[in-house]
Amino acid sequence: MCTLHAAGLTVDLGADTTLCSGQDSVMLDAGAGPYTYEWSTLETTQTIVVSSSTVGTVEYSVLITDTISMCQAIDTVSVTFDDCSNISELTGSNVSVYPNPSNGNFIISLSNISEQVSVQVVDMQGRLIYSQMEGLKVGKENVISLDNVERGVYLISVSSDKGRYTQSIVIQ
Repeated sequence: MCTLHAAGLTVDLGADTTLCSGQDSVMLDAGAGPYTYEWSTLETTQTIVVSSSTVGTVEYSVLITDTISMCQAIDTVSVTFDDCSNISELTGSNVSVYPNPSNGNFIISLSNISEQVSVQVVDMQGRLIYSQMEGLKVGKENVISLDNVERGVYLISVSSDKGRYTQSIVIQ
C-alpha cells in the first residue's frame, strides 16, 4: 500500500523533442531510487536510449514503482523523428565544434555559410541548456561558454534556414 510520506513520488522524462531519423538518439532517464521500471518498450532499466530509422512521432512512457512504499508514478514523452536527409548545407565541412571534450568552453567555427545561424545545446533528456539565436560570425571563432553546466554528454545543433548540423559534445 502507498504510504502518505511517499505519495509525492514523481517521474519526469523531460520535454518532447525532435531528432533526425537514423542519425540522432536521446537517453531517457526515469530517475534513480529504490524503484522498478516498466517502459512502454518493455525495458526494465532506469534509462533507455531511443532512436529510429523511420520518420514519425513515438510516445515513450515509464511506470516507476517505489519498492519500499509501493507508490507509483508515470510519465510520457513524445519524440519526433524527422527526415533530415535533405539537409546537406550544414555539414562537418563548414561547421566545426572544438575542443571536444572540453571544460565547457567550446568554439564554433563557421565557413561558407551566408545565412543567419543559431545554436542550441540540449542534454541527453532533451532539455534546452543553451540557445543563441543570432550574432554568430562566419570565418571567426564563436565562443560558447557552458562552464556552469554539469559534466556529461550533450547535443549541439547549429541551424539555419538551409538545414541543421548536430554533434555530440562532452563536458569533462
